Amino acid sequence: MNHSFEISHDPHPASLPIASMSATELVSAFRARALSPVEVLRVLMERIEAVDRAGPAINSILRLSEKALEEAKKAESAYLKRADFGRLLGVPILLKDNIDTEDLDTTAGSLAFRNMPRPRRDAEVTRRLRDAGAIILGKTNLSEWSNMRGSRSSSGWSAVGGQTKNPHALDRSPGGSSSGSGAAVAAMLSPLALGSETDGSINCPASVCGVVGMKPTVGRVSRRGVIPISSTQDSVGPLTRSVSDARLLLDVISGLDMEDPSTIDYHNRIQPIRSKRSHRVGALARAASDFSPNHLRLYNETLTTLRNGGFHVITEVDDSDEYELKLSSSDSMTVLISELSDTLENYLADRGAPDADSIKAIVDFNRSNHRDEMLFYGQDHFEAALQSLGISSDEYRVSFESNRMLARQGIDSILQRHDLDAIVAPSMAPAWLIDQVLGDRYVPECYSYAAVAGYPSMTIPMGAIFGLPVGLLIFGTAGSEDLLLDVADQIETHLNYSGIVSFSSSTQIH
Repeated sequence: MNHSFEISHDPHPASLPIASMSATELVSAFRARALSPVEVLRVLMERIEAVDRAGPAINSILRLSEKALEEAKKAESAYLKRADFGRLLGVPILLKDNIDTEDLDTTAGSLAFRNMPRPRRDAEVTRRLRDAGAIILGKTNLSEWSNMRGSRSSSGWSAVGGQTKNPHALDRSPGGSSSGSGAAVAAMLSPLALGSETDGSINCPASVCGVVGMKPTVGRVSRRGVIPISSTQDSVGPLTRSVSDARLLLDVISGLDMEDPSTIDYHNRIQPIRSKRSHRVGALARAASDFSPNHLRLYNETLTTLRNGGFHVITEVDDSDEYELKLSSSDSMTVLISELSDTLENYLADRGAPDADSIKAIVDFNRSNHRDEMLFYGQDHFEAALQSLGISSDEYRVSFESNRMLARQGIDSILQRHDLDAIVAPSMAPAWLIDQVLGDRYVPECYSYAAVAGYPSMTIPMGAIFGLPVGLLIFGTAGSEDLLLDVADQIETHLNYSGIVSFSSSTQIH
């Protein structure tokens, strides 16, 4: 059997030299006056029109900022005057549409927030980006309500934005729930994007779109002003095309926020970890066994590449029942529904949008607008949240303590037993076909362990299967973001994944 991948030419090739530049490269070019922020912004805006709205129409961006050009001109003036430079001065960034901005709508993809008053102030991460000089380019589409409204959703679909497509194969899912952020960075519409993750919402689109994504330890980055799901798992993090850009962006958005208790806990309790030796990584075997033969072949080839590159790779670190990584899916859902009933209720009350100030109001709105909102799937998770007793219930407490203990003990015991810096695994299977009738197809993944633990994880491109990207997951204990970035930076130099998207109509296998 012969295998081929249908290649489509980039619809806007003239923009590639600038559009493909990293944030780090852009800042250097701005400082050297080799490029101007205005020039870069105009190139990206033209590319968005050619790629996101026309041509392949990947539909990753919901709305663009009317202030972006004005901000680019101010940044250009600052560089000409050699004023104090913000770390991201003049660099465009896209934000997932659950991150509050006072000058752009924040809708979570829901029609209930369309035409409603904008948030009264920026999210803390938005404020930090503006202080660093970044240009908020716009908002990206997402799986509506971060894939938490109901089961059988299609990742990348929202009632406000429709369906986002994977730029590597347009009939494939971009993953979720930070779908637009992953797809836009892969398509070179912006060098940087922010996503958020409760359980896979950064790692999943990073893997299937072939970009770098990082979910920090819960508390490293403030969630204030981010439409929530889980107080114990939600985390905001970067989606970029390089590990160095992920490090830069994480540094900018990290920090203490007295309005988010998780950041207080993080900074009081956790000491950041950095490596002081050659890297020792443990490779999951049992947890990876559900992946396809082609995927496992690529994974094992990657491990060989790492060994040849000087890594000490220890395989089958999850082969012992005593140190097994395991989770209860029912406990996970109990935790998320219980926390959703509290966190989202509080956000909606604070947001104060008329007719959308409670979960019940959203549920009633969706019922009244079911032809637009619930054409493809329902709202069973929201309805369950209405009936939940929240985090005060015994059921929640037992589920939370049991599942988090399993996740944390599994990860920490493997790290300690084998004296590891990090654990690696296949992040998840290649992108599945978009199916709004039946919803997302279940595919194997390994990112949930760190998500439930509240620990950091990140995905970097590992290669491709029939032209579809797959990522390598790297995760570790609390506070090890900087160590994971050190490991990922070294791995990235050995894998050399090109990341070039094809905008193919489909994956062709003959």
